[in-house]
Amino acid sequence: QMARALLVAIDRESEDPNFYGAKIATARVFADVLLTQAPGIAQSILTGGETIGAVPEAQF
Repeated sequence: QMARALLVAIDRESEDPNFYGAKIATARVFADVLLTQAPGIAQSILTGGETIGAVPEAQF
């Protein structure tokens, strides 16, 4: 979804540079900050089941 929004923003940036420039900047932050964390988060999800499974249901 973010990539689609970026493509639209790039296409329309000349219509409203401040608005679409902010969209482009947001997409860059998403890509640089959040997407770089995805592999680590995925690994935690894939291997963290035993840890969370060790907590008794009554303690939730």
